[in-house]
Amino acid sequence: DLLGLQNEDGGWPWWPGGKSDVESSAYMVFGLGRARQAGVEVDAQSVQRGADYLRTAISATAVTPTSTLSSRQLDTLALAQFALQAAGQPGDPATLEALYGLRSNLDPGAQACLALALEDSTPDSPQAGDRLSGLETAAVRAGNGAHWEPLKPRDPQSQLPALANTALVAYALAQRAPGSPLLGEAVRYLMAQRQANGGWGSTLHRARGPMDLAGGEGRPRPPGGGVSLSAAMDGRPPGRGPGRGARHTPPA
Repeated sequence: DLLGLQNEDGGWPWWPGGKSDVESSAYMVFGLGRARQAGVEVDAQSVQRGADYLRTAISATAVTPTSTLSSRQLDTLALAQFALQAAGQPGDPATLEALYGLRSNLDPGAQACLALALEDSTPDSPQAGDRLSGLETAAVRAGNGAHWEPLKPRDPQSQLPALANTALVAYALAQRAPGSPLLGEAVRYLMAQRQANGGWGSTLHRARGPMDLAGGEGRPRPPGGGVSLSAAMDGRPPGRGPGRGARHTPPA
């Protein structure tokens, strides 16, 4: 029961009983918002509490264009802003402006989140267009598709690796530039990284991979991409099946 894992402060931990974490909470707020958009019954109070937790975390950080926060902290702020706005919650314009000023310190996945948040705040935002264009230029193209590497080596336990960066960039392309040939190449890369059981290495990667594929489902096929997209959860299209609602617990 995902909602049952929510802490009193409104955030979610990485594991049951743990402390609330901004990144984990951002994924939860984003996922619950997307589930609601797909027609799944989601407890509105839980989403609001999660959004309030993220807003408090953003406010406490008080990022400015001259901040000396670590790249990881900046990446998490960009993800939190994106999650809030994707769930229909207002973001913080001052934080978005500061993150754009610090964009050279953001990993590609965080830049993708920033671009989506900027576009959501200001449709046809030139800043959002600038980030998407920059991400397309930064793609690493190879025989197994296109991917995006971290900006610089960091602690392997905390950085966004190529798989995570690629999933987030591909999601942004599917939303804002569905005609980009890089979208099909990114999907090829993500599919090539699956393990023998059909999934990805960690639970976080298993969440990010389908997030990208679901974000691309139904979008125009990229020219020359040669990729057909579809998404399913437990053999059913997202948002359908038994237990309509976020409280469905899979059988043991």
